Amino acid sequence: MHSEASKQHRRAKKKQICEQRHVYVAEYKLGRGCADCGYTKCAAALEFDHRPGEQKLWNIGNWASRSFHGISVEALHREIAKCDVVCAAPPRIYHGNFLM
Repeated sequence: MHSEASKQHRRAKKKQICEQRHVYVAEYKLGRGCADCGYTKCAAALEFDHRPGEQKLWNIGNWASRSFHGISVEALHREIAKCDVVCAAPPRIYHGNFLM
């Protein structure tokens, strides 16, 4: 059985990995900028929009979460290759995912 110190170490390591993944995705989005307008000021205002006809295997925004810890950087790049980085509001409006 694992000691409490061992469990805490694993939790801290997972948290560190999640934080690194968030930074990685944010830097990627800012490095690309919006494909439509070139916006690059805030990563939270940008998202990945799968191109029409591309099969979405998983939500890239969830990659950094603990439930996605088994997905490799290579798998992330394969999924990103199917997407454009765009400002968050237009795809939500385009796809009908907005609240009124």
